[in-house]
Amino acid sequence: MSEFSPQEVSRGKLYPWGDCCSAGACVCRRLGPRNEAVGHIVEVHQVADVDLINGEPDAGVRVKTTIRNEGKEGFLRVKARLSSSEGEWPREQKLHFDSGESKELAWFFSEPSVNASNVQSWVEVSPGVSSVQESKRKAI
Repeated sequence: MSEFSPQEVSRGKLYPWGDCCSAGACVCRRLGPRNEAVGHIVEVHQVADVDLINGEPDAGVRVKTTIRNEGKEGFLRVKARLSSSEGEWPREQKLHFDSGESKELAWFFSEPSVNASNVQSWVEVSPGVSSVQESKRKAI
């Protein structure tokens, strides 16, 4: 739980995992011991896929990304979001990265139906210079 009030968090100056600078290019750091990891999104793409949900096969969309830490050892928060004509769904992970380490990550979204259109995905990583990469595909 954050030690900051909801007002501080909602103003966008403080986050539960650290504090941020202003002026568009937000650089975050963890409170306490310095977290000097700097995330970089190498690539983002989405593919139609099938996965097991509650033991049953279910069609959906898998969002894949490669994240590289261009800073020192530390934690990176990686967020993925899928949007379609049927709604929007988020996923999030906080992972430890060694300096220079890259990781391939994937999230399966079973929520959109096979009839969904305008399917788009985004990946965001922090801390680091604020960056978001998008992958679009009109139909899956």
